[in-house]
Amino acid sequence: MSQRIDEFDYPMENGVGYWAVEEESGSRFPVSDARDKAYVPVVKPTAPASATSNAMPSGSTRPTGTTTGVVIPDYPKEVSPGVLADGSWTSAHPLVQRYIGRVRDRYGASIEADLLDTFPPPSDLRVYALVALQVGNFPETPAFWIFWHAKQWKKSIEIIRSQSQE
Repeated sequence: MSQRIDEFDYPMENGVGYWAVEEESGSRFPVSDARDKAYVPVVKPTAPASATSNAMPSGSTRPTGTTTGVVIPDYPKEVSPGVLADGSWTSAHPLVQRYIGRVRDRYGASIEADLLDTFPPPSDLRVYALVALQVGNFPETPAFWIFWHAKQWKKSIEIIRSQSQE
């Protein structure tokens, strides 16, 4: 006995057809990971109370929202935009953002062949390295090609390395 499903118009023979599922399967899920015995969850041993003590040295406080045993690194604080307490600069420095903004204002999203000739890289090597790192993953921006095109990428790497060692 052959039926037709109007929506798909595939022939079906007694429930077995092109897209039909055999009635005899019985299970809706594959049994590729079947076991003969029931699953027993693994119980993790607990540490003695003295090992998990939450005692803090006198006079110290635990930051809120942290868990016991998690080490929170003490990053240098930013004392002004893009300048850390240790004097190092970040890509949030105004000179870095200003350079990227000027390239964007001048070229928008277009990339011209003479980009390096018409818009030179920053002369300050700190700014150069930070801008190169900031735009390094964004080849769709014109600033990327100032630092990472075929004639410039080796120089960019050298400057980044030299600045990261200072």
